[in-house]
Amino acid sequence: MNRLQDLLLRAARQEATYYLLAWAAALIASAVALISAWHAFDSGRVGNERRDGNGGHATIDFGGQWLMGRMLVTGHGRQLYDRNVQREVLRPAYPDADHEPGKSDVESLMYWFMGHDDPKAAALAAGFVGPLAADGPLAGVVLVAALSEDLDERAGLVAAKRVGGPLYPPVNAFVYAPLGLVSPRVAYRIQQVVNVLLTFFVGLGLSTLARGRIWCPAAAVALMLFPGFGGSVNLGQNATLTLAILVWGWALVARGRPACGGAVWGLLAFKPVWALAFFLVPVLTRRWRFGLAMIVTGTMLALATLPVVGVAAWFDWLRVGHEAARLYNVEENWIFLSRDLLSVPRRWTIDFKDTPIDDRDKDGLAPTFLGWGLLVLVLEVTVRLAVLRRREAARAVDGPPAAFLLLGAWMGCFHFMYYDVLLAALPVFLLFTEPSRYLQPLLLAVVPLRRGALPEEAAAYHRPAPPPRAMPTLSLLSIGYQHVWVLNRLAPTAYVFLVATQYLFPHLRLGSHWGPPWDTFCLIALWLWCGWQWLCHGEKVATNWSDPA
Repeated sequence: MNRLQDLLLRAARQEATYYLLAWAAALIASAVALISAWHAFDSGRVGNERRDGNGGHATIDFGGQWLMGRMLVTGHGRQLYDRNVQREVLRPAYPDADHEPGKSDVESLMYWFMGHDDPKAAALAAGFVGPLAADGPLAGVVLVAALSEDLDERAGLVAAKRVGGPLYPPVNAFVYAPLGLVSPRVAYRIQQVVNVLLTFFVGLGLSTLARGRIWCPAAAVALMLFPGFGGSVNLGQNATLTLAILVWGWALVARGRPACGGAVWGLLAFKPVWALAFFLVPVLTRRWRFGLAMIVTGTMLALATLPVVGVAAWFDWLRVGHEAARLYNVEENWIFLSRDLLSVPRRWTIDFKDTPIDDRDKDGLAPTFLGWGLLVLVLEVTVRLAVLRRREAARAVDGPPAAFLLLGAWMGCFHFMYYDVLLAALPVFLLFTEPSRYLQPLLLAVVPLRRGALPEEAAAYHRPAPPPRAMPTLSLLSIGYQHVWVLNRLAPTAYVFLVATQYLFPHLRLGSHWGPPWDTFCLIALWLWCGWQWLCHGEKVATNWSDPA
């Protein structure tokens, strides 16, 4: 027994023991996350009874990405945003035998995609399907006879190009081309597994940023708890991939390789809104090689798509994006699921119940003014502080200045959904690159004074009356253990609050994905705190961040 205790005590003193425990915790957490995501859209859990048992591959979040890759590998690169072609590509991949009776996966996806079909064309398409599906050998002859007079005109109506589809740019089609080679159900499962594996890749990048002070498995577990991770894995979204690009690009900058880091950030061309938002960081930090490499890489990726998709596809994508920007201002589903600053006021200033969707943007002056005012305010404060403060602090790779700039860039994105909150994990983590500083307590002491502890003249000074003379010099008072408190540090408290918004608030009925954007509010508060630290402590908060304070 004593020997066993000695072995346990010896193991408890070894760092390797805790490292193995960290990996065990990370593997268990990843298994729980994957199993939960695997069954997130099972029949019955989401209010339907699908014949295939799970509908995750039929959501717009994954279905739109898969369709982009499928269009490319089936030779429709130049028709990426043609709704007629999209529908034909989707039909064999989403058979009627899989979905709930009376609901079509294909038409559901086409409904949520941008763009719309011509009503006449839709009616004509239904006319084709109906007679051809009827019994009898003369069904086709009857159809041709009925349409013989204006068959050419109507066929041209059906074949007319209707621009629309997913919001992703043509570069995204190349990213998802490998998944387009398999069925959407299989591709969806692959995407979920890849998302979980990418968490460890991101954790390795965060460990590199922390110079090994935080282990990869510990960083991976922290990411799995961060808001947005569950939504990204459940839906088969790409927030984890985007975060991996951000983390490793910044890790290369921290290692003194700004050009390589910019080239990695240039991969954000597959999600241009985030590329545009985070381009603010190299500009404000005056990392010109970083910014130039980012521009060159993104431009080269866009040019590389032209031989396959053509120039017209890029203009079609701009039309799709323009329509999406308008729809995001009025569509209740997108407004409540979003986390961008523009959409925050619209939650409480638009009457979704009594105002038709086509009329919501007519009286939208107040939400538009409030939303743009909030966005401009954040960008203005971020730019002003970066310009007014000295260059050394602005170029910090961790600590409050770096977190402030990256959070400002994140909040400056035009529109994004709740799973994209995961991208804020990078600036939040930059406050924890030296974890030992949070092990040193902040102490506060308040000592009550007993009767007779002060001289009479000092006691008279504090009575509610005009003081007879200047404040006398007081002797120091002793501080006992019972009078000392430990203050919570804001950064760990903010992280705990973020985790609570994801897992605790829904059970307390304080909100969910459709509730108040508590995660955005918490990150705004953290951004303000980082700016205040930078403003008050100047260069010290940047240059001394790697040393425990």
